[in-house]
Amino acid sequence: MKTRIIKEKYKIEEIRPQEEYNKYIQLIKDDIEQIFNDNAGTFIKQCPACGSRESSFKFSKYGFVYRECSTCSTIYMTPRPTIEMLHNFYANSKGVKYWNSSYVQNTKSRIENVYKTRARWIKESIEFSSNSSNSYLDYYPKYSPFIEEISNLKLFNKLVAYKPFESVMQAISKSKFEIRTSIIDEKFSVISAFEVIDRFFDPKDALKTIYSLLEDNGLLFLSTTSASGFDIQYLLKNAKNIIPPINMTIFSIEGITKALTEIGFEIVEMSTPGTLDLQIIEKQIKDVQLPKFLKDIITNRDNSVKESFQEFLQRAKLSSYMTILAKKRK
Repeated sequence: MKTRIIKEKYKIEEIRPQEEYNKYIQLIKDDIEQIFNDNAGTFIKQCPACGSRESSFKFSKYGFVYRECSTCSTIYMTPRPTIEMLHNFYANSKGVKYWNSSYVQNTKSRIENVYKTRARWIKESIEFSSNSSNSYLDYYPKYSPFIEEISNLKLFNKLVAYKPFESVMQAISKSKFEIRTSIIDEKFSVISAFEVIDRFFDPKDALKTIYSLLEDNGLLFLSTTSASGFDIQYLLKNAKNIIPPINMTIFSIEGITKALTEIGFEIVEMSTPGTLDLQIIEKQIKDVQLPKFLKDIITNRDNSVKESFQEFLQRAKLSSYMTILAKKRK
C-alpha cells in the first residue's frame, strides 16, 4: 500500500480564510436553530464504519452528540438527522451555500494547493486497461475550480457530475461534464468523492453505491477527515473542521479500511498528507491539554523540528486530512 508525503508549505489562512470561515460557522449555527428546531433526528446503534454496537460518549457540539466506536475508534454522530432532514438542510442552509460559493473557494491558494493537487493526484495515478471506458464520475461535486481542473486534464472520454451542488452548476455548464441525478446500467473507470462521504446518513451505503458504479478494476479517489488525526484527537469538540450536522462520521484509519475492504475494495494508497496539524494546535493551544513533550515541540522548537514532526504525522497516517485510492476487485 502506497503512502504519499506532501512537503508543500502554506498557512492555514491560505486555504481556509479565517474571516470567511468564522462567518460560515456562525451561519451554520443559525441554520441549525432555524432548520432543525431541536430535532436531532434518529439514533443509530452501531458504528457506521465497522458495525460494532460498543461505543462511548466522546463530545457534544452545537447540540449534537458524538460517540466513539470502542472497536475501530471511528467518531460518529448519534442521533443524526434523517435523510429527509439532511435534504432539507442542504437545500436551505445559508452556511453551506456561503462556503461553497466562488467568493470563498476561488482563492489562488486553494486552487493551487487543493484543487490542482487533487487533479494531479488523479492524473498521476490512473492507468486505463484496454477494455476501459475511460469515463469519470465526480460524486456530489461542490467546488467549481475542481470541475475546471478535471476538464482541463483531457484524460477522459466522458465526464459526469452526479448530483452536483448548486455552487458548481455554472462551471459545469461551461465544461464537458454531463449532469446526472440517477444512473442505470452504466459503469465508470474512475470515481472521485472528495469531502462528501462523512456527510451521508449511511456512509457505508454510499460507498456501496460507488462500488456498484465502478467497472472491474475501476478506481475510487476519496478524501475525508480522519479521527486518527493528531489535531482531532486533542481538540475534539474544539476542532474547527468538525461541523455538525455536516460531518456526521469521522472515520478512523481502521474504520475506513474495514468499511472499504468489506464492500470489496482493495486499498491501493492510503495517506494523511495534511500539513496543518501543528499550525492548528498552535493556534488553539489554549483549547487543549497537551503532554509536556508535545507542548514543548509546538511552543519552544524551531520550524525545522515542527516540519519534521508534521512529516512524521504523515508517514504514521496521523494527520487529520485523509486521502484514499481504492480499486474495485473483480
